[in-house]
Amino acid sequence: MDELDKANNDMANLFASTDIATIFLDTEKRIKRFNPATAKLLNLLAADVGRPFSDFASFVTNAALLTDIDRVLGQDTTLEKEVYDERGTCYLRRITPYRTQDRRIEGVAPTFVDISKRKRTEERLRALNKTLRPRSN
Repeated sequence: MDELDKANNDMANLFASTDIATIFLDTEKRIKRFNPATAKLLNLLAADVGRPFSDFASFVTNAALLTDIDRVLGQDTTLEKEVYDERGTCYLRRITPYRTQDRRIEGVAPTFVDISKRKRTEERLRALNKTLRPRSN
C-alpha cells in the first residue's frame, strides 16, 4: 500500500508541475481531470470536472478539435496539429487515446505545448537564409 501511495504522489506531482497543458476527457468529451497549466490556458476550475469540453476556450474547442477527438476515439490513433489562439500563441496540440491498463479506450488526452518561441526562431532563420543565399547573375 505504501508503494502505491508513493507512486500516486509521484504521478500527482508530475502532473501538477509540467508546463504542458493536459486534460483527460471521457468518451462523451466530458472533463475528467486537468492540470494547472490547462486550468490557466482554459480558465478551468475544479467545479468544471464533468462538464462538456466544448464549453471551453473557443480556440481549442472549435469544430476541428471536436472532430479530431472523435477520430482519435473511433480509430485509436494519435493526431498532432499546430493551432493558434486569439492572441497568436502557437501550440502543438496532440490528442492521444486514454487507455486503461487492460488497453480499453476510455477517452482522450489532449495536450497543448506552447511552441511560439520555436516558431519565431524558425521564421528568423528563414529570413536569414534568404539573405545568405547567393544571388544569381
